Amino acid sequence: MWGKIKRKKYYLIMLAICVIPRIILSSQALPFRTRADEVGTLAGTAYLAGFDWSDLVGETAYYGFGATILFTPLFYIFSNPILIYKLMIGVWGILQAMVGCIAWKLGRKYFRIEQEQNLMFLSIIASYTVVTRNTALFNETPIIVVMWLLIWCLLELLNCEFDYHKKRMITVIFTLILIYSLTLHTRTLIFWLSAAVIQIVYLVTKKRTLFSMRIFLILGIPGYLCVKKLVDILQDIIWLADKKTGLPNTQIAVNGIELIFFPESWQAWLNIIIGQLNTFSLVTGTVVLVGCVWICREYLRVIKNRFRIDAKKVSYFYVLSFAACCFLGTILGQSISEWLGYAVEGMKNGMDNQAYGLKVFTYIRYAGPYLGVIIWGILSYIIKYREDIMNIKTATIVTCFVTHIYWIVCILPYIYHNQVTNEAYLPFGFINNLEDSTRLRTYLAGTIVIIFSVIFFWNMISRKKTKYFLGFYMCFLIYQYCYDGYYQDIMQMKQSFSEVENTYAALQILDRKNELPANILICDSKNSSHQTSYVYQFCFFDKKIITLSDINDKKMSYDKGIIVVNSVEMADLLKQRGYEVYTINSDTEEYLATNTEDIEKILIKANYSVLK
Repeated sequence: MWGKIKRKKYYLIMLAICVIPRIILSSQALPFRTRADEVGTLAGTAYLAGFDWSDLVGETAYYGFGATILFTPLFYIFSNPILIYKLMIGVWGILQAMVGCIAWKLGRKYFRIEQEQNLMFLSIIASYTVVTRNTALFNETPIIVVMWLLIWCLLELLNCEFDYHKKRMITVIFTLILIYSLTLHTRTLIFWLSAAVIQIVYLVTKKRTLFSMRIFLILGIPGYLCVKKLVDILQDIIWLADKKTGLPNTQIAVNGIELIFFPESWQAWLNIIIGQLNTFSLVTGTVVLVGCVWICREYLRVIKNRFRIDAKKVSYFYVLSFAACCFLGTILGQSISEWLGYAVEGMKNGMDNQAYGLKVFTYIRYAGPYLGVIIWGILSYIIKYREDIMNIKTATIVTCFVTHIYWIVCILPYIYHNQVTNEAYLPFGFINNLEDSTRLRTYLAGTIVIIFSVIFFWNMISRKKTKYFLGFYMCFLIYQYCYDGYYQDIMQMKQSFSEVENTYAALQILDRKNELPANILICDSKNSSHQTSYVYQFCFFDKKIITLSDINDKKMSYDKGIIVVNSVEMADLLKQRGYEVYTINSDTEEYLATNTEDIEKILIKANYSVLK
């Protein structure tokens, strides 16, 4: 047994490093990191479990349902919502760790990486090259896993071009994964577009198809149409149950494309593209630019060589082509979406402003799921063909510094005090976004990291110290993941939950006494979008939370005993209307109003004082 463990030691070390930090972070999770987004992500789960979250779900956006519906049994097995949330976050962590296992398998089988130390480093790097941690219920985590499964199928197809039976079988699997991806988010259409691009490139270079086109079309077209119809039906039933219109994220909107024809929009458009590339360059230590420059050079060589690809580069070429198409296509798509309009309006406010629309200059969440494959692919290539990568050293350094100089001159003056554009830069300035204000230091720390990364990367590669670089790079990514996971996610969760914690405890007392009504009214006068109502809805998942804009809201007619408010002014108004108002916590301004005698007796017995 010990001999077997010794033989697998690098694999087991990789697994431990991929899993343990995520489990530790998961153990500290509280609902929620991003309230509206996460409730929107769980909307399908709540509907399948038979809960009525309709008053809140209609205020969120569409975030898919294909992965989170698998959490439905948890709501039947457990009654503790905090435990359920920790378990869901833990599953997200396991899925991200699973990427390391997939990368190990693919690196050994297809890229012929024999040294297990290198395999270990590459697998851990693949697992941690993400921009959304497992510490939030974002649908990017299952999208990341789907991306890696598609890469696995792509490599299988490249290695069975004359085995037609296997080719047909892998095409079926590849197509089914594409169809399933449509249930995760509207953005996964980029997988279909990238698959079409790869098919065309393969046809041009090999004079034959990569997939079995007959199976792809016969299975893919009906599958796409059926899932699209299913998504439309569920959106109407779940997200639009109260007949509201304008549900975000239901289609790929390029309604910013008309702005491209106006010169005043050109800088904002360029700022989105270069701003995101520079931010990705920072979080990957400039390695993503090495991958992008390499794939551009290879396409130029393919054209120059009359559409022939060097046999030793075929796997790398198509893997990086697919990933780059997803990655760059998403950035380009975002640059001509409604975000362009937001950016144009934000820039009209002048230098150094707080406009939310400027967030898109550094908003790397959308293209993030495809980043890991690019980093893993180019580093695998460097291990095998270090000499060849040195040929793009100058081009990569020039690209990096031109991108960064543009960032400093044309983008930074607009955002250096903006509190919503700084997420990717926080780990390098040791900034806690909840306590520290954004300032020039926040962003200039990124400049130091980029300069150091360029020097360190090329110095290590030129001196044949690739293994040392991989070890350092692994630590660089894990540090970012853990820093962001704690200071951006866990700290945000704790602050979010602290706003409802005391009232949650009071409502639990009523629930245990079977006095908690089916409808609970919440009036949050402090938060305009990510309201405390979302946390209450998850914590009392089998009840219906009714949100009130104020105490004159027509939905006051739902009142059957309890109204929760978070301002003393609102509490005074309810008292004037005849409600008995109890102070749950005066420091956080948590108050509970009731007109039911049984509830009053329970609250008095629990030592909650009446508001004077």
